[in-house]
Amino acid sequence: MHNTNGYHFGTTTLILIGLTLVCITAQVVPFLSDGMPDEKAIAATILPPGYPPGYTATDFARARAFTNPLLFGGIARSLSAILAVLALVCSGIATNFGGTGSHDRKREWLHRILFLLALFLLLRAVELPFALCRFKHYHAFGLTPLTFTGWGGLFLLALPIPLAVFTLKYLLVVCTFPLFKRSWWIAACLLIFLITDVMPEVVSRTYPLDPVTTLSPLEPSSHAEALSKLFKKEGLDMPIIILDQSKRSNTANIYISGRPGREYVVLTDTFLSGFTPEETALALSHEIGHFRNRGALLLTNKALAFLTLILGFGLAFMLTGRGVVQMSSAMQTVMIVMLCVSACAMAAQPLSNAISRSQERLADQHALRKAADPAQYDRLLVKLAQLNLEPLTIPRWKAILFSDYPSVMERLSVVSCQPAYSLPPGGRAGR
Repeated sequence: MHNTNGYHFGTTTLILIGLTLVCITAQVVPFLSDGMPDEKAIAATILPPGYPPGYTATDFARARAFTNPLLFGGIARSLSAILAVLALVCSGIATNFGGTGSHDRKREWLHRILFLLALFLLLRAVELPFALCRFKHYHAFGLTPLTFTGWGGLFLLALPIPLAVFTLKYLLVVCTFPLFKRSWWIAACLLIFLITDVMPEVVSRTYPLDPVTTLSPLEPSSHAEALSKLFKKEGLDMPIIILDQSKRSNTANIYISGRPGREYVVLTDTFLSGFTPEETALALSHEIGHFRNRGALLLTNKALAFLTLILGFGLAFMLTGRGVVQMSSAMQTVMIVMLCVSACAMAAQPLSNAISRSQERLADQHALRKAADPAQYDRLLVKLAQLNLEPLTIPRWKAILFSDYPSVMERLSVVSCQPAYSLPPGGRAGR
């Protein structure tokens, strides 16, 4: 089937559109089949051997029911976006927005901008079913107090800045086509790396803006005293900021944020109310472990990000004929770049996950060296897992492909100096 405007919907395009619709449907299916476990399901749950005291069959069933739909729905979301872009590439519809060779340059650039805006909104629309189901899932498990209206408002408020960055990035890629000729892919890769990985480290705000949550200093209290003592032992001095995360989520977290030289501790009000001063100090000690290794971690992550980009742009360069890109095919090439970079990022994800897991283990070791009672750190990890509905074990294939954290049982093995927990033959546990 051909169209007089220059694009066509052949068999391949129609198949890709059909697969995209299947994946969009698949974003919703996991949330229909899994939900809050009932009493019968909990009663049938048998905890694997070696689980710590205090972790019940209810915790196990809830964590598994919570995480499984998020994982498989997330995979379907990623495939939906990739297939949607691939269908656009095969249809040739982007050739109408690349440029016709006319002297009306402003009109051509306006068409390119409109195409990028429409492409961004299309990708968000394709991923919307998963976002909506994820919100309902969190609400069903009691992890967010937001109403549907509140969530919808946040979803819309989160669009403008990513939309502007998306459009700017790929307009700059288009600019490299006539300026750098056959070297466009190297120049475009450097520009994207500067925008996405270098500039945020240099020009980002110290305290992020958020339309719901607010930041305020930690008032004098037993928690403040415990954290102050820890800072003295570590030879550090950072502001401690309270984030009223309970407006958005009931999960608990503590982390160190800010630009180099202007770091600060973010402590959620849910963590403050749910954990003792000693537990809070232990959790902060883990984050200080990350802070001590921040230089090596930053260089490693940026190097991996650059490698992913250069491989993605190099692959796009080869697929587009290793020649000069004509402006008439600029938007088509941009979408090929998106697909290639996404493919390389997915291929590099296991390596990125492995690096992240190794950093978590180093931070755990730092916290244990500072802990008066290592068993207290053990209990802290289990308590956090129960609150945030994290499974204690993760099947090996899921850990390699999708998890940037070691399983809780692996982290507990560091505490007890015992071999990491492994699943029994044929056993199933965690996500």
